[in-house]
Parts: sequence; structure tokens; C-alpha cells
Amino acid sequence: MDAVKMMEALHDEVRSGLASMLDKGPGSEEAGEVWASVKPLLLHSMAGEETSLYPYLVEAKGAAPEVTAAVQEHNHLRDAVAQTLVHERDSDLFTLALRQVQAAAEYHFAHESRTIVRLLGELSPGERADAGKRFAQARQAELASQQLLTEHRRASQVIEWAGVVGSPRLAP
Repeated sequence: MDAVKMMEALHDEVRSGLASMLDKGPGSEEAGEVWASVKPLLLHSMAGEETSLYPYLVEAKGAAPEVTAAVQEHNHLRDAVAQTLVHERDSDLFTLALRQVQAAAEYHFAHESRTIVRLLGELSPGERADAGKRFAQARQAELASQQLLTEHRRASQVIEWAGVVGSPRLAP
């Protein structure tokens, strides 16, 4: 699948889930079920971007500055998600933390649309499909690990992975 379409679909799914939780009342059982699916979706997608899409863009487009900013935003989102883990779901502090997740996600999605998605859009259809395949594989690996990474990632580490992931360009 095309990497741009995948990212946009994930953004929409997270937006919808967060809005649904706030509409249902974050302390409700229904909202808890939604958060149980949105939280890993968000965290695994960020990890998948960092291990596949971002190194791909560093290598293909020289996008180190854009990747650095995106990883910093991911870390801010991780901080917000971590705050939801320390509060009872029916508390005002949980609701506040959830609103912080929503605000951080919206900020990141808007920035990512202007930078990362734009850069992906500059790739050929075949390269976008390859990036999408790598992203899907990385997300599946993250899901299989059953770990929810809430620790910060260093942008320099993600940029270094560009050479490890393999060249996104086709051989001449």
C-alpha cells in the first residue's frame, strides 16, 4: 500500500478514536475499550515510522531535519501517553492527559502532513509502495513485540538507521 495513504488512514483512525473517547466520557467502559486499541495503534505506528519510514526518507530525500522534528514530536506524544498511564481513567487528570495526547497528536499530524507526507509524495509510486510495505512490516514487528515504547528515541539514532535499513533507491 502507498505510504502516504497508510499514514493518512492511521492519522484518521487515531483522531477518530480520541474524539470518540472524549465524546463517550474518558472514564466510561466504552472509552476504555477505545483507548485499549488507540494507544497501541499510536505507539506502534510511531515506532514503525521511526524504524522504517523516517530512515527511508533520510536516505532518499536527505530529510534529517524533518525527521529530527518528527521524532521530537513523537517523544512529546509519548510523554502525553505516559501521563494517561499514571492516572485513574475516571479522573480529571486522566481526561487532561488524554486532551494533551489529542493536542500533541493533532500538532504532529499537521506537521507531518506538511513535511513527511509531502516528502513521501515526491517519491515515485513504486518508491511510495516500497516505503508503505516497509512501514507495514515495521508496524507488524512492533505489534508482535507487544511492547509499548513510551521512552524517548534519539533523533540521531533514527537518522543512523538510514544506512542500516537499506537503500530505498533502485539500483541504477
